[in-house]
Amino acid sequence: MLRIFLIAFSLLVAMVTPASALITGGKDEPVNVQGLPDGSLPLANLKTRIAWWEGPPFGGGQYHFEYSGTTSDLQAAIDLFAKIDSARKQLIVRSGVQNSFWLNITDKTKQQTIDWQFMVWRPANWQQLRGAKAGLLPPGEEGDGPMTELVVHVSDRIDWKSLIIPPTLTVVDERLESNGLSLDQGAALQGHIHDTDGGAIAGATITIGKDTDQVTATSDAEGAFLATQIPAGTHRVVVAAQAFASKDNYYHSFTKSTFKRLDATLAKAANVPVRVVDDQGRPLDGVEIRVAVCLDRSGDFYRVAGEHQYTSNAAGEFVVTDVPHGKLKFSSRTQGYYYNSVLNEHDTAESPIILTLSPTGTVKVSVATVDGQPVTSKYIVEIEEAGIDRDKDTTVGSWGGSANIGGDGSYTFKNVPPGEYTISGKPNPGRSADRTDPATVQIKGKDQHHVKLTAK
Repeated sequence: MLRIFLIAFSLLVAMVTPASALITGGKDEPVNVQGLPDGSLPLANLKTRIAWWEGPPFGGGQYHFEYSGTTSDLQAAIDLFAKIDSARKQLIVRSGVQNSFWLNITDKTKQQTIDWQFMVWRPANWQQLRGAKAGLLPPGEEGDGPMTELVVHVSDRIDWKSLIIPPTLTVVDERLESNGLSLDQGAALQGHIHDTDGGAIAGATITIGKDTDQVTATSDAEGAFLATQIPAGTHRVVVAAQAFASKDNYYHSFTKSTFKRLDATLAKAANVPVRVVDDQGRPLDGVEIRVAVCLDRSGDFYRVAGEHQYTSNAAGEFVVTDVPHGKLKFSSRTQGYYYNSVLNEHDTAESPIILTLSPTGTVKVSVATVDGQPVTSKYIVEIEEAGIDRDKDTTVGSWGGSANIGGDGSYTFKNVPPGEYTISGKPNPGRSADRTDPATVQIKGKDQHHVKLTAK
């Protein structure tokens, strides 16, 4: 299986704490997570906890603890929650039962009900994800600091009215009846749409879901909106307004009795001319380009709506639309050309933005035994930029990768950017001592190389 450490992945390695891209978790065993806000562990390790899991992918540090218990058990949890040292802390109240996320994905044969859950960030992870400015934080987690939440699912198992809520806690009640709405109005989303100066945007369209499940609402003169009759499920929310860049507010989950608030800030839209050229300044026709990251003028990540994929014409040109004024990062996967999407950032004020793509070469790597017989299985070959230490974090913006060889004892790396590379191989699995002597190759663009390695 090919393993290419493309530059986008290199960015993540450099910007976030090393962690698996997979969500991890467990059940009721004690946890001792270091670096959480003071007071978190006593709540995390309550005996009523039935599961826990860590996310988000590509960074980690957001811990979710799930509990099943009585009203008195919940009171004990609320009292401990009030003692946690966190600047952004809120108690969220929702209607109905909820199933355990972790237990349901690890045992799909049954569903396990939970009555409340505790979510807390390791602040260092949150800060690193926020600092990456690439939309790595889960939607709703942006702000001046990490959010700490206790979410209560009120059902006939929990007597909410008998609970005593410490006055220091902020309560967000997401039940329809607590917000002046009835169950026959269905799930609802309410909020305000404003511009970057805080002014109300009238006539903004808020779209929830798609196809037959789609619900829309329009903001009034004060920027306020209310959408009702939202079908139960998880729906993407998109906000659009004339002269403003549309914003994707990502996915939100609703039950038939959910009430949620959503305030959105839209930035003025920019139309940005772009010209794609090769390293000799010649226009490139038919190059596929995607807008990968948008930052608004404040430097915050702006999740634009839509795919924002473009193809250059014969003059190498296209126009990017419906993006905010600010900074843009692009990516390209056009065969035969390479564009460094990590190290290049462009201001929308550039007219036009010039994207320079370099022609790429190919490197075929063959592995043979000392007597010249091809090695045909369980062997991996690696290519790294010269000077990169494969045993350390990948340098931001570097290109490299590895792959298992095929049945003919070889593998061909394609679209290799210009530069000097070191190539080696070893058994997979295998020891570093079994690695071949390295070979060096210089890529100058649109050239082909054949590197022959001798297995030890």
